[in-house]
Amino acid sequence: MRVAVLITGIPEPHETITGGDLHRQLKHVFKDHDLYYQTWENQNADWQHYFNKAGVAERLYIFPEPKRYNAFTAMLQKHDDSPNIEWNPDYRPAQWFYWGNDGLNHAYIRTKHFQIVGTARLIKHIEQDFEPYDVYVRVRWDGFYGRFRFDSMIQNVYDNPRNVHGFAGSPTQVTGARQYTEVERFNSANMSEHYLPDFAIVFNRQAWDSEKILQVYEDERLSPAEFGWAQALRHLSPLDTVLHRYEGGVTITKYI
Repeated sequence: MRVAVLITGIPEPHETITGGDLHRQLKHVFKDHDLYYQTWENQNADWQHYFNKAGVAERLYIFPEPKRYNAFTAMLQKHDDSPNIEWNPDYRPAQWFYWGNDGLNHAYIRTKHFQIVGTARLIKHIEQDFEPYDVYVRVRWDGFYGRFRFDSMIQNVYDNPRNVHGFAGSPTQVTGARQYTEVERFNSANMSEHYLPDFAIVFNRQAWDSEKILQVYEDERLSPAEFGWAQALRHLSPLDTVLHRYEGGVTITKYI
């Protein structure tokens, strides 16, 4: 079984990079697997220096920054490339105003599809340069894993290509704990079905279609963040996938 770990999205300037060796940390967690990194041309100088110093520059892929658009607005438009998400008017998550009108035109909102575009481009280039992989693990630049290990999930999606596993932690969790719980994110079956936690995602190569995802992005119909991951790995997947959502196991550095 060949496994690749993909570090994609928008890198954050945090202490993991400036005060330690990110590659060494990830090799401890993913010791038997190949690591690939993705960033954008406007961040090239800082990250190129780091990877040259770490001796893994050949694993760093630098792409032009994607075009910006409001992916939250795109998510609410009905079309064949996007699942029909019906918001539950009785439910108000903590981020309601962040996702709602107060945040829709904020510049940060217009980059929330970047991580999915970066992953699609990265997989496409990896498969041009190397022998194909069986399983991909996508993680964030600012991920923190503690004692958590992905071995059982990797084996599961290798044996069952329809399964997809997504993880997210919270500030209230014990950081780095092995425990995780499968959860529904929303008090709405329709919304939960189209949401995939994205601190770490484990999926079989057969469940991914880079060309389709990139075409939907070019049409500005790729949804944002967790909704976009569910769209890519469920609605646009070549397989009839089953999304599994977990709270726990993995968190991010700002929550430590």
